[in-house]
Amino acid sequence: MKIALWLRLVVVIVFGIFVAVQKMWLIAGIAALLVLLTAWQLVAAYRHGEAS
Repeated sequence: MKIALWLRLVVVIVFGIFVAVQKMWLIAGIAALLVLLTAWQLVAAYRHGEAS
């Protein structure tokens, strides 16, 4: 599960950078929110001690 979250975090960050370069600010904002959500889920997964 943690590996999937890390992969999603990387993909969303790259996507967010791409849309920001393209000046699609609304989509970049949504990507930023998804990065925060994924980071929060990663922290929760590590605190819970869930197996990868």
